[in-house]
Amino acid sequence: MKGSYCSLELPEILKEVSMQTNYPSSAQSIQNSEPDFSPLSWKRNISYLKEAMRYIQEKGPLVFFFRKEMVSTFQQASKGSLLHGSQLYDVIQFLGLVTSIYCYFQKAETKSIELKDLYESLVKEEAVEKQLKNMVDSQGEVLDSASVELRNIRSSIRRNEQAIASTAQEFIAKHSDKVVDGVITMRANRTLILVKSGYKNSFGGYVYGDSSSGLASYVEPAVLVSLNNQRLALYEAQEEEVGRILRMGSDLVQGIAHQGLANCSTLQILDQIFAKADWSIQHDACVPCLNEKQELYLKKVRHPLIDSKKVVANTYTLKEPHHMILITGPNTGGKTVSLKVIGLSILLSVCGIGVLAEKAILPMVDEVYVDIGDDQSVISSLSSFSSHMSKQAYIVEHVQKNSLVLLDEIGNGTDPKEGEAIAIAILNHLRQVGCMTFATTHYDRLKSYGKRHPDILVASVLFDMETLLPTYQYRQGLTGTSNAFAVAQRYGLPKSIVHYAKSLKEQAKSEGDRLMETLDQQRISLEKEKEKLEAEKELFLSRYKELHLKENALQAEKRRFEEEKDKVLHQVAHQYEEKARKILHQLKEKDLKYHEALSIKKKMDIPIHHELFEDISKRPFEVGDAVELLSSKQVGQIMKIEKKRITVELNGREYQVKENQLRHSLKQIPKKSQERVFVQTAHLFQTAIPSEVNLIGLTVEEGLHRLDDFLDRVKMGHLHQVRVIHGDGSGKLRQAVHQHLSKMKMVDSFRLAMPNEGGSGATVVILK
Repeated sequence: MKGSYCSLELPEILKEVSMQTNYPSSAQSIQNSEPDFSPLSWKRNISYLKEAMRYIQEKGPLVFFFRKEMVSTFQQASKGSLLHGSQLYDVIQFLGLVTSIYCYFQKAETKSIELKDLYESLVKEEAVEKQLKNMVDSQGEVLDSASVELRNIRSSIRRNEQAIASTAQEFIAKHSDKVVDGVITMRANRTLILVKSGYKNSFGGYVYGDSSSGLASYVEPAVLVSLNNQRLALYEAQEEEVGRILRMGSDLVQGIAHQGLANCSTLQILDQIFAKADWSIQHDACVPCLNEKQELYLKKVRHPLIDSKKVVANTYTLKEPHHMILITGPNTGGKTVSLKVIGLSILLSVCGIGVLAEKAILPMVDEVYVDIGDDQSVISSLSSFSSHMSKQAYIVEHVQKNSLVLLDEIGNGTDPKEGEAIAIAILNHLRQVGCMTFATTHYDRLKSYGKRHPDILVASVLFDMETLLPTYQYRQGLTGTSNAFAVAQRYGLPKSIVHYAKSLKEQAKSEGDRLMETLDQQRISLEKEKEKLEAEKELFLSRYKELHLKENALQAEKRRFEEEKDKVLHQVAHQYEEKARKILHQLKEKDLKYHEALSIKKKMDIPIHHELFEDISKRPFEVGDAVELLSSKQVGQIMKIEKKRITVELNGREYQVKENQLRHSLKQIPKKSQERVFVQTAHLFQTAIPSEVNLIGLTVEEGLHRLDDFLDRVKMGHLHQVRVIHGDGSGKLRQAVHQHLSKMKMVDSFRLAMPNEGGSGATVVILK
């Protein structure tokens, strides 16, 4: 990026804007963007900004609920690579996002003009999305329903696992004196049983090795061999079928890879446009009006990087017959900031970003030339003055009639008389070119020069002589002073020196200078009175408007209440009319005794209560409320409320919306939850009941006590099966647990866990 743009702090603003994007590639594109002054590009960017801001204000933010970069996935697919299940699920999410973004624009009341070509280029692949959804789940695992073959294979695997488990248990029960603690384990995906070494060759099958102590061996009895072989064959078949299904899914994605890449590009562009619009809305920026004349108008414009609570908004105007403004005033009074905010407003609009002003009319310049700051360099042997001259020489050589030039402290850094002469010569050249120029200066000769020429406006930043502080207020038509004496006194220069300096200046003044000072002071006084009157007028108008709106709201509420009252009365009257008709029918049908007739009369005497239920929509929004976004029907939570803006968290991201874009929601905000078992208590509260208890590390007494507490809770939850984790160790805790379980009435049966359930270190308990 050009150094002149950097001196206007454009990169800092672009970095802020990029933080509103959803994709890293979008953020990088914004940060690397260069202003393009071609009229076609500039107008298109402003049109994009205008329409995006309108969409956000009418429908709420454009929500990217899936924010993963998909370019590499589609590139892999286009080459015929096999995609993983998780990649196929990412494609499902991406295709859903494309449909959601397309519908966001299609359902808008006011149709887009400029953005239409963008969102209509999005291609929805609903058929492919549906097919992929039948293949993989949200974890990227291939679904049983992906094919009949896979469903059958997995059903066979489950039956095989059950057969292996029951066969192993039967074997252990039959040979309890030869096995070691009923231990079942898994090696090379085959189920083995731990038997005493002396019996390892007594059951046929295969021996897979001995335990570390040498007292036991891992044996695959003959009764398990065929079942284990069957399991291996089934797993191989499953792997083959899963690979076939992933290949089918990858081929589907390959068929849409080209369009997928195009959709990625379109979404990235939309992401950048709406990021700029989001930032603009958050900063109360306006969409500038562009004109091909040399006219600039910035009403109450602010610098984006200055704290909004401290920044002073100013109004700048430059149009025919004027082409140049000379800004004077004290040091640190805001002259340089004025140049920056004017230049930055132009650059932001070129980039399609809003201008921080109440209203902005900007000339379509062909370039912004800037000489701000001190770029003196020891390496380049450039002094402060040399640095300025180098940049100003470049400007003079390249400037055109449609350019904008910003010069800070022109002619400064050398002998004042020579500096003034060079400054006047440069300004004369710029006037001859006819470009728009803003320049700051302290030189009295330049101030006089500006007053002598009708195409130059003089302006000043104000200084408060009572507090000896700058006010940062910009005023056109005033010739400011440097206020060097006040500033020097404020920073501790002795009063005697300051007084002497003042007397020297007075001696050098002409009668004309004194007259001009008097006129400027009178004008400043009149400007203050005008400001006071304008403020009072604005306050009066705002209060009048507020009262008028309240009156209209009260009238509307009154009408609504009357309509609601009539509706309720009509409904209640109809209900009692029906009730009376039924009672009269009962009286005609049969003879009633006195107490029966009295009972019917009491039913008819029920009074009508005009009770209107509380309408939740009339309750003010509060932080923490669940709310629904009207445009997308998505439910989020209010995180912060500031004036007329509400910050809502949606899908892990915060958005700023207006009140009229939300309504209260009775839906619960979805939260991430762990996999637990939930039961319903007698008081209709949901309580999480664990399905296992861990006793490892406890003594036998402590373990049994915890086991009792656990089973008491499980009994309330009506669980059918739980797991007790006791570990292997010496086996004392496992033995104590088994003895304790055998005495409990609520226990139907128990067994050592299968290898995939924890093996001999856990016991599975079946409850009655």
